[in-house]
Amino acid sequence: YCFTTSCMAMVVGGAVGLWFWREPDAPLRGCPVCRSFARLLLYQLGTAALGGLVVALVWFTRLLVQFLLKRLRVLSRVPLGGVLGCLLDCCLKCVERFVKFINRNTVIVAAIHGETYCYSTRTAFKLLLSNVLRVAAVSTTSLMLLFLGKLFVVASATAAAWAWIRFDPLGQSFNLKSSTPVATLIVVAVLSWVIARLFMNVYWVVIEAMLLCFFEDSENEAPLAATKRIENRMLDKKILEDDKDQRHKRGDWRRNRGDGERRAV
Repeated sequence: YCFTTSCMAMVVGGAVGLWFWREPDAPLRGCPVCRSFARLLLYQLGTAALGGLVVALVWFTRLLVQFLLKRLRVLSRVPLGGVLGCLLDCCLKCVERFVKFINRNTVIVAAIHGETYCYSTRTAFKLLLSNVLRVAAVSTTSLMLLFLGKLFVVASATAAAWAWIRFDPLGQSFNLKSSTPVATLIVVAVLSWVIARLFMNVYWVVIEAMLLCFFEDSENEAPLAATKRIENRMLDKKILEDDKDQRHKRGDWRRNRGDGERRAV
């Protein structure tokens, strides 16, 4: 499971990177998903396996601690033993979530730039740490929208199933019109929730990949057009030229100031 999750994040992140880092006004060549998947199979399976191993080790450690806490019945006799066990399990759960978050961003950076796992971890952590407020704002909004999307999918699928059973458009009677088909609707709701969650997880990886590309490109002196659109900048040529003129003026002023200070010395 951990390996397949890392592979999925690398394929999606690589496809987003191919779209984001292409030349300005250049058409998108081929199928980005197929190209990213081929690059994963040829060059990056080791990175995905290492990322899955890291998450699996943390997950196995947490399960081992839970098993030992259940076996050590002596802790129940110790004052606050149960509380300490719950605190330890909560801390390990937080560590597991943090490792999953960092690992997902690491494999995305590795898929975009084709670097090693350790280098990608350092790069991802640096980008996230320098844009904490942006990550928090975008993550909160995205999670809320994705949750509403899941609820919409579940409600639509359940309503469609109820209408199909209630009105029976094909004339196939299932003897469900006389009573409320609660069990059937519950099964439909659960299955639609699982499917919606799988699809929304792909959108979540796309959002994280876009954020990482945006954070990295926004630090450049000449950001790409995609970064300017994300920042809601105006793409009018005159405004861009005015920005360049202002940057040149600031540079000339700093050089003149430096020359004046050296002459004064």
